[in-house]
Amino acid sequence: MVNKFILCSVLLLVGITGSVFANSQGFSFPGNKEENLEQAPSRYFVKYLDGQEHEARMLITQAGLNIVDELPKDQVLVVEGDLKQVKALVHGSPIEYTEPVPIRNLLSQ
Repeated sequence: MVNKFILCSVLLLVGITGSVFANSQGFSFPGNKEENLEQAPSRYFVKYLDGQEHEARMLITQAGLNIVDELPKDQVLVVEGDLKQVKALVHGSPIEYTEPVPIRNLLSQ
């Protein structure tokens, strides 16, 4: 009876500590993450209308933005630049919408 009580207590303790470690965010890395985010250029997804990639590219380069990547199956260009310039693109006819590229964080090594 005592052995079963001890076994149940140990299993309960292991289960609780396991769930605590599973929800852990890991150890933080050295350096200030806020500084790194401010230094990184702002990237945005620019979704263009079907068949208007050339016009969208021209509008983006005229706005002074830099195209860094593209997702042709989704009709999206990834651009770097100022938020004001990106917002001005929406008023152009080939652009459907824009949104910021999500910032991804490394939780553990």
